[in-house]
Amino acid sequence: MVVSEKAGSRPKEMRIGRIFGVTLAVLGGVATVIVALRGPGTPREGPTVSCASRVIVVDTSSSDRSPALSNLADRVINAAAQSAVVCNDSLSVYGVAGGGAESTIITTDDLGVFAPIGPTEQIRSLRFSSAQRSALDSLISARLQAAYDTGNPSLTSVPALYWAASEYLTRGVQVLLITDGVNEDAQLNLNKTLAVGAGATLARSITVSSLRGATVTIVGLAQVDANTAPPSSVWPNEIRNFNADLCRTSRATLCRLFGLASISQSLNS
Repeated sequence: MVVSEKAGSRPKEMRIGRIFGVTLAVLGGVATVIVALRGPGTPREGPTVSCASRVIVVDTSSSDRSPALSNLADRVINAAAQSAVVCNDSLSVYGVAGGGAESTIITTDDLGVFAPIGPTEQIRSLRFSSAQRSALDSLISARLQAAYDTGNPSLTSVPALYWAASEYLTRGVQVLLITDGVNEDAQLNLNKTLAVGAGATLARSITVSSLRGATVTIVGLAQVDANTAPPSSVWPNEIRNFNADLCRTSRATLCRLFGLASISQSLNS
């Protein structure tokens, strides 16, 4: 089932707001973390993020990376990390650049240093100090920036994102892919004018690793440099169709596709 709603140069602006607090709530029997943000134009009350084990793979290649997408990646990873710390869930976040170069952004082992002690999510959320949050935030931002500086910026491989996710996928883990979805390598180049129907047709010309049984969310589709117009009026839709077909091919139980999404859309399924 599919639900619908690049990287080389460094991001022009990595952050709009900083995560500064978490509060635990229970909605419909599911533990959630309410993440608050601070910064220019950001509200004090933040998004609600459900407790879940996650694998996040960030496309860190593409010479036309959107600053808005880079900023979203930073904020989403921070929210996911704070949720994992409070909920005692696993989290694996990796960057994949052109040519398949993989960078570790954050892992469950990394989070152990920041995890507060407590028998329940509620107690851990109360003990998760501002100093711990700030240190975790700084680590993620530095790791993400280092990932953006890795690999060939002129290449983007969407199948490489699936391969990385499949390597760390275990039963019940949610998968999030942060990418503009524009494959651009020797095998397939989507950074050009595409005819109606080309997205799905081209998707069938390549293979992706299995994400069977997983809930897969893809955010950032067709979000390229804001200063560069899309190759054609149908191009964004064909990029979505291309990625929707690849997600179905991966045998995911559910595929959720977005352009620029909110943190809640990105992390809640």
